[in-house]
Amino acid sequence: MEAKHARLFSLLLTLALFTCAIPALATSPAQPAAAPPGEKIGAESAAGQKVNINSADVESLCTLKGIGPSLALRIKEFRDQNGPFKKPEDITLVRGVGSTILEWNKNLIDIK
Repeated sequence: MEAKHARLFSLLLTLALFTCAIPALATSPAQPAAAPPGEKIGAESAAGQKVNINSADVESLCTLKGIGPSLALRIKEFRDQNGPFKKPEDITLVRGVGSTILEWNKNLIDIK
């Protein structure tokens, strides 16, 4: 039984490491990828630039603290189904985004 748990743990660890590595492979710190006009890219939000939650893609949303790929996709899908967020606090209407994530990112979220 322990061998089965060890294999499962190893698989989950590999998956977690792979998921975290994907955004790092997408852009190089020496040559950041160009963002479409009006959108911020990961390196910019890390430097204190705001992420427009009404137009950001999944990768850009992942630059916000506490938001991984699945939650970023949920934010995008919520926006697609319900229209643009009217205020930054509306992001908490998305299942999985609570007041803590909002507090961590309140200075990095933009809706314009």
